[in-house]
Amino acid sequence: MSQLIQEWVIRQAERDPDRPAISFKKQRLTYGELDRQSNQLAELLRESGCHAGDRVAFCVPKSPAAIISMLAVLKADCVYVPIDSDCPPARVNKVLAACRPKWLLAGKKTGSLLSKVFADKDATRGVHVGCVNGDSLKGENFVCEFAASDLARFSEAGHSFVNSPSDAAHILFTSGSTGVPKGVVITHENAVEFVEWGVDFFGINQYDRVSGHAPLHFDLSTFDIYGAFAAGAELYPVPPELNLLPHKLAALEFLDESAVVAIDTDGFENKLICCAWVPVDGQEFDVKRIRSELAAHVPKYMVPSEWLQLDRLPKNVNGKIDRPELRRQFDGRQADAADQRRKNDASRIVPTV
Repeated sequence: MSQLIQEWVIRQAERDPDRPAISFKKQRLTYGELDRQSNQLAELLRESGCHAGDRVAFCVPKSPAAIISMLAVLKADCVYVPIDSDCPPARVNKVLAACRPKWLLAGKKTGSLLSKVFADKDATRGVHVGCVNGDSLKGENFVCEFAASDLARFSEAGHSFVNSPSDAAHILFTSGSTGVPKGVVITHENAVEFVEWGVDFFGINQYDRVSGHAPLHFDLSTFDIYGAFAAGAELYPVPPELNLLPHKLAALEFLDESAVVAIDTDGFENKLICCAWVPVDGQEFDVKRIRSELAAHVPKYMVPSEWLQLDRLPKNVNGKIDRPELRRQFDGRQADAADQRRKNDASRIVPTV
């Protein structure tokens, strides 16, 4: 069992470095490449003065470079903060002001956004900028301190970690219904417990292909990405431009390219998004059947930062709460709970099994 999130990739790279880890459009990374490239960026962050617990934001559209950034931040013992590159500058500034990152890792097409973001000197004070998937980023009000090509001079070797399972791994900011985004801190043990439960529950293995539909700033991406890596499966991130265009997915613009479908040839009972079925010559791709099967068999489950409505939560929850939805969700694992007003300290729920 892994204790830290990044250890899944390290373990897969040691076992089979040539096994495909990520396929995205025309890019493909093996577990060995993913491990080595994230080690290089982690080394850069360490040499730039990042220490355990420092926040590192990244504003990179869903891509291998974004996932490398996530792993690199974890390997540097830091905390990553995903930022939606389509967000208005005012929201980005609120996120930066709340988490005070040491670095902002940027994508090559974010120069215009960052020019507006860094016009707010208070929110961006002390934040350094680097480009992780292209040449040096150009814009106003900020200086790009490194480009992707600079990473080649850093060591591909890994380092030991000082973080413990109870340390923060990433911070996900809510949609901000009150007008102010609120950060939810997810620890390594939060994510590890959830992902290892999900891998077991859905029966994911190293021969599966897992689609990553959720945006990286959304909590469900935790399972998409790390569920694949924990099992040694191949992750197929859904391109951001298709996230809100299900008709294009149904028309096979993504599925045909990646050979990934939400279907399992052995039946739908055990798996959610793992797949091994590929259309071949002469077979008809029956989209209506797939939709109906999925509607009937896709289970519902919670993600790490969601709330479960309980009728009544005692001040101290140390015993077992006999709730069917909890038994199904956690299968005897532990979960943290607090009441709606969040006045009680987080308490442990141990579901009846």
